[in-house]
Amino acid sequence: MALDNNRRTVLIVDDSFINRSLLAKVFSQEFNVVPAENGQEALDILRSRTDISAVVLDIFMPVLDGFGVLEAMRADEKLKDIPVIVDTASDDLESQIKALDYGAVDVMVKPINSKLALHRVRNTILRQEADKQ
Repeated sequence: MALDNNRRTVLIVDDSFINRSLLAKVFSQEFNVVPAENGQEALDILRSRTDISAVVLDIFMPVLDGFGVLEAMRADEKLKDIPVIVDTASDDLESQIKALDYGAVDVMVKPINSKLALHRVRNTILRQEADKQ
């Protein structure tokens, strides 16, 4: 899929190919989508690109989990202001609160409602852009 330079770009990070594909289908309606299958790949992408407007991040992944990604982003001046929305299959309230404590701006519990997810990401990006002005 060719990137549309007029559309914002969302990084989708999930170790499940099926979840990445479903989320890409939802978000590609409105955004350019860049997939990553683990946290380390996500950080590599974030450090090599400047066009990522938001990250949709799974918490529980191999290699580097979502908490590790959030911690690394918070410590990096170039990445700390990119909004992260966590998606998790866990309805464990403690994990969700921990993600927010680590810097996530929102949490979505799987299964994700596609219309609600699209609105959440869009609104998060628009708020972030408004705050920069």
